[in-house]
Amino acid sequence: MIRKILSSKRGEMYVEAVVTIIIVMAVLLFCISALQVASVKNQADAIADTLLEHAAFYGCFDSNFYALVSEQKDAYPGIPFEVSISGDWFNEPLKRVQLGDTMTVKVSFSVTIGGFGSFIKIPLTTTRNGASENYWKTA
Repeated sequence: MIRKILSSKRGEMYVEAVVTIIIVMAVLLFCISALQVASVKNQADAIADTLLEHAAFYGCFDSNFYALVSEQKDAYPGIPFEVSISGDWFNEPLKRVQLGDTMTVKVSFSVTIGGFGSFIKIPLTTTRNGASENYWKTA
């Protein structure tokens, strides 16, 4: 029976082989795209961790923090991201957070899933919370 199928010249096997190859290639492209998303998410997590560590150590979101944001953007040119901050403000104009109070860094970015063209954009965010390690005197 197998010999009969293999010796058949009707062309069914050719069509099945082409369809199978197309399906396998589509699955491989999807897997590669999923790995790319995971890789970018891990890099964004590292960026958020670095920014929060700096902000928590100094207890504020000052010009040094924004200089570090610029350095991170230069270090990861493939990830265009935006940073938003919040905290339990001790001094809101200076963006200072008192010792032990909460600080939050949120990194937002989007990843384009390709394959047969770059047509799907997935927005992702990474949020990190920490406590200020700096005591601010009043006055």
